[in-house]
Amino acid sequence: MMGPSRLLAATVVATQGDAVVSRDEVAGSWTIGNAAIAVTYGFATGRELVLQQIVDPRTSQRWPITDGPDVSLILQGAQIKLSEANAGLRLSEMSADTWNGGVRLMFVYSQSDLGAAIRRFYVCYPGAPVIEAWTRIDVVGASDPISIGGMTAWDLTVSGATARWVNGIRGDNPDTPNDEAFTRVSRVLASGEDMALGSDRRSSEQYLPFVMIDGPSGEFFGGSMWSGSWQIALTRRDQSLHVTLAYPGVTTKVAGGQSLELPHGFFGVAQGTADNVPAALRPFIDVGIRQGRPLAPLVTYNTWFAHGTQIDETSMAREIDSTANLGVELFVLDAGWYVGAGAGGDFDFESGLGSWQVDSDRFPHGLRALRDLTQSRGMRFGLWVEPERVSLDTVGRPGLAPEGWLATRDGSYGSTTTAQICLGTAAGRAWVQQQLFALLDDVQPDYLKWDNNFWLNCNRSGHDHGAEDGNFAHVQGLYALLHALRDRYPDMLVEDSAGGGSRLDFGWLRYSDVAWMDDRTAPSAAVRHNLEGVTAVFPPSYLLSFVIDHEEESIFDGADVPLYLRSRWPGILGMTCKTPTLPDSLFTNLGVAIQTYQAIREIVANANAELLTTQMVGSGHPGGLRWDAIQELDPNSGNAVVFAYQSDQGSARFTVMPRGLRPDGAYNVSSVDAGVLGSAQGGALMRDGIEIVQGAESSRAHVLILTVKQ
Repeated sequence: MMGPSRLLAATVVATQGDAVVSRDEVAGSWTIGNAAIAVTYGFATGRELVLQQIVDPRTSQRWPITDGPDVSLILQGAQIKLSEANAGLRLSEMSADTWNGGVRLMFVYSQSDLGAAIRRFYVCYPGAPVIEAWTRIDVVGASDPISIGGMTAWDLTVSGATARWVNGIRGDNPDTPNDEAFTRVSRVLASGEDMALGSDRRSSEQYLPFVMIDGPSGEFFGGSMWSGSWQIALTRRDQSLHVTLAYPGVTTKVAGGQSLELPHGFFGVAQGTADNVPAALRPFIDVGIRQGRPLAPLVTYNTWFAHGTQIDETSMAREIDSTANLGVELFVLDAGWYVGAGAGGDFDFESGLGSWQVDSDRFPHGLRALRDLTQSRGMRFGLWVEPERVSLDTVGRPGLAPEGWLATRDGSYGSTTTAQICLGTAAGRAWVQQQLFALLDDVQPDYLKWDNNFWLNCNRSGHDHGAEDGNFAHVQGLYALLHALRDRYPDMLVEDSAGGGSRLDFGWLRYSDVAWMDDRTAPSAAVRHNLEGVTAVFPPSYLLSFVIDHEEESIFDGADVPLYLRSRWPGILGMTCKTPTLPDSLFTNLGVAIQTYQAIREIVANANAELLTTQMVGSGHPGGLRWDAIQELDPNSGNAVVFAYQSDQGSARFTVMPRGLRPDGAYNVSSVDAGVLGSAQGGALMRDGIEIVQGAESSRAHVLILTVKQ
């Protein structure tokens, strides 16, 4: 086994920035990593591929893991690991190269009896203490199709007993409070205990596809880059947890001459506690997943909650003019622009879905005219679509979706009014792409909101998938569509929306720039709860919520309108109201609030978030929490913004304790309400904190800006 001291003696095979693949000829092992992580793979008896160690090169500390194989699958009904102990399986290639801005290590095992090659890949990117891992099966020649199941992305045993995760959306009814949605959870597993996180449908319906394990000297974490079903299984073994990311219940086939790339996963390590995981993840997200495409949190206006489907050219032109004067940067025309929308009421967007035909009675000059008007007012124009679903009354019409493309589960559409287009069948997917691209070519929006309010795991016969891989095939088809979308419209921003955050995952993050968290976008305490939960995993500048005129929190005469606005500031500030009817004083105040958000946005855009208190309760009941606070720190500039909210009006004082500042750096400290408060060393601010005193007439939302003195 190769220890840390031997890393220096290994032969470098591939480099990209500080990312390196090296080979130790004597030990017969390979190491992939960078300045923050080094992961070594070698071989056990029978040339079985095993993960041997994880080292932090900064400290030469070895992370406590158990040596072992990290992947398996079921091939033609037989479970195998990458080992020559399996009949017909031979290690045929080991190589390394640069790939997508990082370095890639590959091991190939050939199965001569089946005419297949199993390729196992590992990738590391500069600056990220993360390893991306996946498997690809190539079937050569004209052999019969090979069945593949039992898919795993990674399989490790790490020291520790406490697992941490974040719940998923847990339902998408906007009228139902939900304290479980996006809640941070930790659990100490008892010896011998098993548990599983996962989803049988869309990725984040129950849990975010991500887990953390408290180790003796840091935090292990891992996740899935997939938008369909997945499972992270955990088993306590003495002082360790055996953790497996897998895609169970899926059996698919690969024909001769074809390849199957299994869903990607990743794992990594962070020094310290789980609070440091977002900072460890961010370079992987920026370089590995998003390939350098920046996140841009634009002040966004959306028509839905204010107008529903009751939209037309005249009313939207007034709204565009008004929102531009307000300081909005992105205007999004939501559902209702197509023929048939609104037939069942002001918020009926299902009628007419799938016609892809702009309603010329309401938009006589087409949507391109609205786009031109929006851009002429200095804003970007966005457009809503739900490509994966159609209204049943459009099915079979000339040029529209035939019935045979619809997804069914045991013969049912799952609805009496709409149905899902199965993207796992090539013909249906091609039609969706054709309709979508024709719309986009015509309108040429700057931004696309891709919604998904309905899901079915298709098991219909006659499609290009079998009875047990409809979910898998649909997500593969979705990614093929999104990949084509990115190729054709590389500069267009894309929003990931799925009944709120039902597909909030690292697979969608590759293709999208914004994620809509929850249709329950009020009250403000619920929004803070969501942001304080989801930012344990995803960057705050990826997460969108809206200020709406809610019955409990009216923007017209609510008790604390600044609180409602500032509760959205840790993420992307969105708004939806009928702005032409706003009173002048309120219009002015909203404009000032937008300008203030824009002033701190550079920090938000580049920041990682850290929760400074316990998480706010989603229903808005404090539950004993007097204040909730979250900090966002830009690691490049060292600047930070702290959001602190008074939850218990009986608690007038609160000392917020910043973290992660530059200890020897001098910071200017200011408040958006009180102005400049003074300056201090970062170390003193972290040691002594900053006291907030709640005034009788001031907002219960306090925003502190900490900037490094130049």
